[in-house]
Amino acid sequence: MKDVTNPLIYTAEATYSKMIYDELYRHASFYEKKYLEKYQLFRQKYDSLLGIFLLKMIQKDELDSSYPITHTDRGKPYFVGYSGEISISHSDGTVAVGLSSGKLGIDIESKLVDIDGSLFLSEHEQIIIQQQKDRDLLTELWVLKESYVKALGCGFLLDPTTISFYMIDNEWHVNGSNFSFSLTTLPNEKILSICKELKTDDRVVAIDEEELLDWIVGTRYRF
Repeated sequence: MKDVTNPLIYTAEATYSKMIYDELYRHASFYEKKYLEKYQLFRQKYDSLLGIFLLKMIQKDELDSSYPITHTDRGKPYFVGYSGEISISHSDGTVAVGLSSGKLGIDIESKLVDIDGSLFLSEHEQIIIQQQKDRDLLTELWVLKESYVKALGCGFLLDPTTISFYMIDNEWHVNGSNFSFSLTTLPNEKILSICKELKTDDRVVAIDEEELLDWIVGTRYRF
């Protein structure tokens, strides 16, 4: 099995085309179709289905495998039979999935405005926000926390105000953890956070929906 020490991230922009959705749905497994029933809105179903097929694509490209996708009781996705980790996130039409041999959590978010930071910031982080004039800092702290709890596999069952980030030598660290973090601003100005077990370089690849469809209907992968 290939070692994915450097996390690989695929991103895609959702067009919310009914034709594309129907084609993706046609190739989905019974479990995947049942999973979509948890969502009420078409856009939610679309984002989730797009994420599923990005995960299928990333594992075939990187692992040359076709592990089934399922979820833990707390909603963390994983490949059945794969010892590494996967993660998924979506925000306002952008979907991102990640693959790594080690612990992994990713989160993507549009820039936050008009939000009460005290709902998720620690006291230390609130001081940082007050001292600095960086408009993106609030969003960065939010995605850092989201990616961290995803890597832990607990989500925000953990009170976000008890998680405190601090910067050393221009790198973000979190209290009580040895995880490494990286932040990337995508071409659409959304911010992506990657929480990983090892301090390694990341690979972020943009996938077009048409490219994904061509891959599905081609000979590269049989579902």
